[in-house]
Formats: sequence, structure tokens, C-alpha cells
Amino acid sequence: TVKITKPALNLREELASLRNQGSAYEESKFYIGNLVTNGTFDSDTAWTKETGWTISGGTASIDGSQTDYVSIYQDTLSLDQTKTYVITFDVTQTAGTLFIRFGSRNSSGNLTIISASGSYTLTSVPLGGGLDTIQFLVNSAFAGTVDNVSVHEVAPNLVTNGTFDSDSGWTKGTGWSISNGKASCDGTQ
Repeated sequence: TVKITKPALNLREELASLRNQGSAYEESKFYIGNLVTNGTFDSDTAWTKETGWTISGGTASIDGSQTDYVSIYQDTLSLDQTKTYVITFDVTQTAGTLFIRFGSRNSSGNLTIISASGSYTLTSVPLGGGLDTIQFLVNSAFAGTVDNVSVHEVAPNLVTNGTFDSDSGWTKGTGWSISNGKASCDGTQ
């Protein structure tokens, strides 16, 4: 019998060590399940398509022969205006401009403009009344595709002042102090 033991990895300590060394690292946020149905366009379902849009071959596409501001959308997301969401999608664009509306299809103030092919990640709070829609609108010149659409609620950070930016949010026992972005103990506990 072979027994291999390793010390437990404390991720919080490892990240703090990297931060203190000036190393490059990325702290990711956790996301709650995708609110979009059929965001990969595997079938011609769950999306409302206005004139010119088609779903086929795993993408939603439009060819540039449409009128201005026709859209493809889902309006069953049940969004909350007090929460933040991450929206991701891929665009291939050969001409024209694509607009993203998040929240309400009737709110003119919440448009994001896309004018190049690429993979996009947007962070947004939904705007307008109704708060239920992800909508892709195009101008009359747009030709291209949309694929891999997802909308995830950003999970709230449950720790208050986890970066120790101030001396608040924590109860400190004997010997503990918070300063310069760190919590430390002097050994007198």
C-alpha cells in the first residue's frame, strides 16, 4: 500500500501570495446558470425572428437584404434590475452594424453597438420596463451571424471587504489587525 500525502492547498493564501509578489493572476467571478434557451441555435426554437432572420446550421443569420432594425430576441429571461449579468456571444459580420438590447425591447437607451466580428463579453444591469429580453437588432446593411449567446447572473460576493481595503466588516480577535490591504496577526492571540 502506497500512501501519498500533500499539504492542503489554501487558495486564498496562494492568491494573496501572488498579489503580494506582484504576479499576474486573475480573480474570476462565479456565475449562476445560463438564462438563455438555445443560445447555440442548435434548433429553430426559443427565439422570435423578425423578417430576414434565419436559424440554421447552428447560427442565427441575416443577409443584408432586410429593413432597418429587425431583430431576433428572447423575452422570457425574468431579469432583475438590482442584479448584474454577464452576456456573451459570437458575431461574424461582413457588413453593417449589430445592436444589442438587454432588459426591455421597448427601451431605446440600452443599446450596445457591435461593428466587427468577434467574441464579446458585456457586463450589464438590465434597463427599461419588462426586464425580460436579450435582443439583437441590425441596420439594413448588416450581414452576418450571431451564435453562442449566454446570459448569466453574477453571483454576489458574500464576503464584506474581502480585500481588506478598510478596517471594517471583520470582527478581529486578540492580536489581529487590518491595514495596507491585509489582515495580519502579531502572534499574541
